[in-house]
Amino acid sequence: MGILGGIRRFFFQKTSNDFDAGEAYRRNQLRYNALRSLDPDVLVRHLEAFGRGDICGLERVIDEFETREDKMRIGSFKMAAAVSSKPWEVRIRRGEEDNPRAKLHQERLTAFWNRIEATDAFCLNRRGGLRLLVKQMMQAQSRVYSVHDITWKVNGDGTLDATFTHVPAWCFENRTGRLRYIRNDGQTAGEEMPDGEWLVTVGEGVGIAASVIAMAKRLSWNDWLLFSEKCGMPVVMGNTNAQRGTPAWDAMARAIRAVAPKTGLLADTGTTLSAVPMGAGGQQTFRELVETVDRAISALYRGGDLATQSGAPDAAGVNAQAGESELMDADGCAMVSETLRDQVEKFVIRFECGDFEPLAEIVINPPAETEDVDREMAIDNHLAALGVKLSKSEALAHYGRTEAEDEADALEPPQPAQPGGFGGFGLPNEAPAPQNPSSGVAKALQNARRGAGATDAPEDPETRLDAILDDFSAKLAEEMQDEMFSAAAKALANDRTAADKPPSAGVSGNAGYASGADKEGGEAALANEDQPRGKTTPESNSGSFAPAGGGSTGGGDAKADKPDGKGGKPEDNKDDAKAASSAKRAANHEAGKKAFAEVEKTHKDVVGAMERDSIGKIDFIWGDDTEGICHIVGKHPEDAAMIPGVIAYGDIYEDVAAGKYYCIKKRNLVVLRKGNGTNHYLITGYQKDDPKRVAEIRKGATLVEKGE
Repeated sequence: MGILGGIRRFFFQKTSNDFDAGEAYRRNQLRYNALRSLDPDVLVRHLEAFGRGDICGLERVIDEFETREDKMRIGSFKMAAAVSSKPWEVRIRRGEEDNPRAKLHQERLTAFWNRIEATDAFCLNRRGGLRLLVKQMMQAQSRVYSVHDITWKVNGDGTLDATFTHVPAWCFENRTGRLRYIRNDGQTAGEEMPDGEWLVTVGEGVGIAASVIAMAKRLSWNDWLLFSEKCGMPVVMGNTNAQRGTPAWDAMARAIRAVAPKTGLLADTGTTLSAVPMGAGGQQTFRELVETVDRAISALYRGGDLATQSGAPDAAGVNAQAGESELMDADGCAMVSETLRDQVEKFVIRFECGDFEPLAEIVINPPAETEDVDREMAIDNHLAALGVKLSKSEALAHYGRTEAEDEADALEPPQPAQPGGFGGFGLPNEAPAPQNPSSGVAKALQNARRGAGATDAPEDPETRLDAILDDFSAKLAEEMQDEMFSAAAKALANDRTAADKPPSAGVSGNAGYASGADKEGGEAALANEDQPRGKTTPESNSGSFAPAGGGSTGGGDAKADKPDGKGGKPEDNKDDAKAASSAKRAANHEAGKKAFAEVEKTHKDVVGAMERDSIGKIDFIWGDDTEGICHIVGKHPEDAAMIPGVIAYGDIYEDVAAGKYYCIKKRNLVVLRKGNGTNHYLITGYQKDDPKRVAEIRKGATLVEKGE
């Protein structure tokens, strides 16, 4: 019959609970309170028996404590709720993203976990889905074991449903190192529990230590109650000269009994009563002991003590304790995920898909690590002040932000008011823009001025002007169109002319900017890349510039002020290289867009459609419904055209183990692999707006080429 036939036969046989309603009723009639006769000696015997595999006694004690003891009750609830409230997903295993079977497994498992039912053997009114199942499984973190009886149901369409019935751990024994089901009380050897019929979760068992501590608290509570009963009411002391048994003595006794029936004393004259102090005495001793026990229990279940949880003024280490709780929650998420993968999902995939191993798996998402954002930002700002060039894309991913696709949707930085104009050098805070305010050049110039205006004014006005021009030039190379050239040249000439005018009081809003007569000189300055930046001479109205280090006249050696001696500063050469790189990427992008449109229209392959330095040639292969551009267009009909842009401008990451390259632009991802019999690479996958997958690749793969 084969594996699949055997699995199908197995599931058809397992269609009813081993622990049914009749069994629950019988066991309910035999239940008892494990705390009624509990004392330290009995608890020690339960602990010793648990080590031998007789887990019933101690499991009952922990169960009762977590029902009745306040701190254990709230601690166990929070520990379970912290994991059961987390989101979940079925995730394709690493390296199988392009496997069609993995996608099928993901769909089948997602549907299965959305259909399951969970209930309780002793409370069938408690019913739920995966959240309740996870909550019940988390009992293993306090009781070591949490067990579910699995009942399978085969649907007409060939899919599986399952009901998970939670059975208390005190219905099992562990003498052989593997849990066995005790069907009858007094039975020493239990029944075997085949895989697929039972779900057994094994956790840390913090409830064992908590029960020992709770035992000490229970004794202290009893002593405290006795102390309060005997010493909580005032003692009424009566003295009389009458002899015992006389009417006067009896009358005094009746009066004291009426006022204080339990705490009244009567003595004859001359009799003295005194209390003998025992240690520190008083209620303070009991209170300190109980509070110490409560802190210990809270630390066991949630990794924090009551001082911090209650916000006490002397509490310390809040962040550290928060990290401990998150560590415990992450461990609980991993425990539940691994248990469901190993004991449930493989049977579902074998039955529904016929595959031996699942290519997808459920993941209960662990909590994100708490970060000190203020500290991270302070470090970033300090590095930036030292001149370190930080990656914009990595910074956005680190802080969980995305860059606006549309400039109209972008946030504007705050603009601090600066009386007297920009840095006091005659440049206004809001300078007039070129004639076309909607052009990219106008926005680039405005952003450059605002960015420079947000810093403290340097002592040298030329240095400040250079900062404006550097930022403006970078944006100009990307966004300037031919028809905007004259407007850009005019803006540049105005900026340079304005920097040379001395500061003056009462400058008007347009002070410091050259008139329209300087247009020709500004265009000439923009076109002449060999002309050094410097202070203007009296002939500046004609557009000529003199070097900063050559005196106040227009004469002198034009190259005397150039550090490289080749007609320009090193910064100018870097700008030229950056502009050349941008032009190369733009040409690559245009070629990719044309090739993609051609492949999509003609369904014919284009070899060497694009190229990246770290990868080489990239072919656009049409393919079919399972792979290639055909598959991607069918899956992302509206977004597939973004692929050439991601390849042209994205960061390139290499996964050596998987033999793949990843192109990442913002939160978009293109997957490439080498074609068969060629050195070119092919597009095998595309994911849009997937920050989790992008973050995984940035963390696990190797960055081999930066994008823009």
